[in-house]
Amino acid sequence: MAELLKERKRDRRASVLKAGFFVVAVLVYFWYWSSMFNLGGMQSDVDVTKPYANVVKISGTIGPNAETSFESVAPLLKRAFEDPTAKGVVLAINSPGGTPVQASLIHDLIVDLKTQTHKPVIAVGEDMMTSGAYMIAVAADKLIVNRSTVTGSVGVISAGFGFNGLMDKLGIERRVATAGQSKNLLDPFSPQTDNGIAKQRELLTAIHGHFIDIVKAGRGERLKLDTPGLFEGTVWTGEDAVKIGVVDELGDLQHSAKKYIGVDQTQTLARRKPMLETLLSTAGVKVMSAVIDSSVQTPMATVQ
Repeated sequence: MAELLKERKRDRRASVLKAGFFVVAVLVYFWYWSSMFNLGGMQSDVDVTKPYANVVKISGTIGPNAETSFESVAPLLKRAFEDPTAKGVVLAINSPGGTPVQASLIHDLIVDLKTQTHKPVIAVGEDMMTSGAYMIAVAADKLIVNRSTVTGSVGVISAGFGFNGLMDKLGIERRVATAGQSKNLLDPFSPQTDNGIAKQRELLTAIHGHFIDIVKAGRGERLKLDTPGLFEGTVWTGEDAVKIGVVDELGDLQHSAKKYIGVDQTQTLARRKPMLETLLSTAGVKVMSAVIDSSVQTPMATVQ
């Protein structure tokens, strides 16, 4: 019986390895052809002989290593604006925001491309269009949201934890050597100081001012500047945001594209992924998982 079980286990491993070699061969084949033809990049079935607009998605957290970053979005924006047959660009935004630098870089690129190409650009907010995402949105000619979209939040936040109390309880001594009095002001392992708090507020106030300048430049006279909390991090529903000029109107992507760009069809641009990367993220992972499973599983007896 033991020999029979061992033989079955060997046969199972051999079958998995054969399947693995087959999938690797398929991956190599597709990699070869995808290196010759740059597949992907568009997500639509538009008739390019008729007017259309390019859609670029701004989704998730915005940051250097996040779902949306300047590095990942910039190529899409350039393709969207520089497409000679596209009539305009739609920013489909569903994001709570992120880092001010990444948001500012994306905003500035949109403004530059809009100036260079003279193409209309609209921003359409979905569930959220707040903070850094709103900073990006104000680069558009028109801002359209759903009545339940959460938008606004023109403010800056810096959050963290202080571990000095815990370190004291554990008997851990923090030893830091610096050159320059301000070098250690924001150290989370040291007690906060008045100078550290003041410096942090100074930085946040400066960045907040940059944010306000961008919003004022983008929205202009449409903003009701006497609105309480306008630049204090307040958020509004889309319905209320229209009333104070934070956004322009309620609507959806397709109707807005037709109204402001004059098109009945849109196509979404996506980052071009090499075929090998796509396949490895699906079939390749499954094969590796099967190989690992086969190496750790043991035959189980059944009682009949």
